[in-house]
Amino acid sequence: MQHHGVSFDATSNGEGSLGSRKELSFAFNPSIMLEKVSANVTSCDNLAIQFDCYLSNEQSNKWQTGAIRWNLGLGGNEVTFTPWHPEYEDVYKEVDMSFSEGWKTLTFPLKEFANAGGKDVSDIMTKVTGKNGSFMFVFGNFDYPAGSSKNRSRGEAVTNQLFYFGNFRIVPYTKPVE
Repeated sequence: MQHHGVSFDATSNGEGSLGSRKELSFAFNPSIMLEKVSANVTSCDNLAIQFDCYLSNEQSNKWQTGAIRWNLGLGGNEVTFTPWHPEYEDVYKEVDMSFSEGWKTLTFPLKEFANAGGKDVSDIMTKVTGKNGSFMFVFGNFDYPAGSSKNRSRGEAVTNQLFYFGNFRIVPYTKPVE
């Protein structure tokens, strides 16, 4: 098992270090994930990337800072997930960010990815073959909506935060009935 880490002093003394974002990035091959998709599924809108995660910290194991960013290798950050942000209103807002009960499964519909939503799986496969995508956990200042330069926040300071990620997979996606 490999361990990777990133840290920054989330106090007033560490505030200057946020000028240069702190991130931990993992490369993955999106074409290998998409090869696993059933031939019956032709639209990216019917797929999602899913994984399990766990967080522990001295603030009751609650996610209060940092973001998950996805990039399928098609250019730019396609999804920035900051559910703790006070202005956050996206589809994922209903996710409980307390990990006091244990591991959580997070699901990211491909239709929410800037370069995959509304596209055919075969088109995306052609574009990502031979390219690496990235999954990142980032500490920094984030705006909402992403890219707007508005409502900037870094979240709340945490101490001894550890985030664990595993079991990445591509799955069929249907939005739960409300």
